[in-house]
Amino acid sequence: ARANRQLVAPSELIGVVKNAIAMRGGRFVEVAADYVTLDHAACGHRNSFDAATSVEQTCAGCGASFDQDKNAADNLLARYRERLSGDPNARPARAARARG
Repeated sequence: ARANRQLVAPSELIGVVKNAIAMRGGRFVEVAADYVTLDHAACGHRNSFDAATSVEQTCAGCGASFDQDKNAADNLLARYRERLSGDPNARPARAARARG
């Protein structure tokens, strides 16, 4: 039962967040979370590292040091903006150049 509780918890959290947003007149927008930690938001390079070893990482593409949690948040925000605009180039200018 304990293992099942851990599997259910994220869906319950999402439901609570959706309800809270709706009660305040907002809109919930779901975006894909794949590779948000590994894709460097600044240059677009897809890194390969063990995320559990350290929060601070170094991009193999550009050599910049980054916090993987902030990086993931930046990527999620970029995907949100892309989804709202319908424009795949709506990512921040620095990442759009690297992908582009």
